[in-house]
Amino acid sequence: ASYAPISTAPDTEKDEYETALACVLSRRQSGDIVIVCADTNASIGRGCLGGQNANYGAVGPHGIDFLNDSGRRLRSFMELHDLAALSSFFKKPFYGTWLHPCSKLQKQLDHIMISRCDLKRFTDAGACCGQLIDSDHSAVFCKLRFTVRLRRKLEPRAQLARLDTAPLLNQDQAVQFATDVVASLGTSDASAVSYSTLAKAVEKTAAETLPKRERPAPLWFAAKEGVLRACIANRNATFNAHQRQPTADTAARYREARSRVQLEIRRAKSDWILGKCTAINDGICGATGSAAAW
Repeated sequence: ASYAPISTAPDTEKDEYETALACVLSRRQSGDIVIVCADTNASIGRGCLGGQNANYGAVGPHGIDFLNDSGRRLRSFMELHDLAALSSFFKKPFYGTWLHPCSKLQKQLDHIMISRCDLKRFTDAGACCGQLIDSDHSAVFCKLRFTVRLRRKLEPRAQLARLDTAPLLNQDQAVQFATDVVASLGTSDASAVSYSTLAKAVEKTAAETLPKRERPAPLWFAAKEGVLRACIANRNATFNAHQRQPTADTAARYREARSRVQLEIRRAKSDWILGKCTAINDGICGATGSAAAW
């Protein structure tokens, strides 16, 4: 959201506003959907200037047909940054968001600006009818359509495959696991228990008692695991200390610890790659033979 200087503000103030907004827009990354809701204090008119196609450019064919100097400046800014005034591309019975106190005419000063390439993602936009809050401006709205890829819920057997069964190699823990299964069944009479009931009891007990299997660490991480875990623990400790009581000293310690982790990661990767290259080179040169190299 942004609030632009009024139309009678000095140009320096308008320059500062546009510079700050451009700085924010420069941080967008590929795939981001930019939505800027702004009280622009500018009337941008409708349609493209210069007789071009009304559906091409920063402003669409709909809206209040009134353009002032601030509106021309805003249109130039939107064209420069490939933005579009969203509500101007949807036909509505009214577009006014502010009532001029003297002329009593509706003005369209509040706009939703989006990336021009994302226009097809929006299904509706415009000014809200009535006042939602104590303000002399009407609210603006938009409807965005996008797709979310929902993660499928794993089947019970697939969930069991993610559990670490190593603790069951211990005799005492295996006996305790069996005791928990029997307690879940509610009976110790094997003849009275069906296979499906027993399977559900085992699945339930495993989900409650067995830990999740840890993801295997990369080989370069395993080779320097002691050093890397110590650096990561130190980084986490300095981060927590800075969160509890932020000061310049705690911030410096956190930055130093984070840089240390990044440095050790680069060293671990380099050492692992050099070690593999050395083994290959030794095999090629015949020092240890090709079998040891490959």
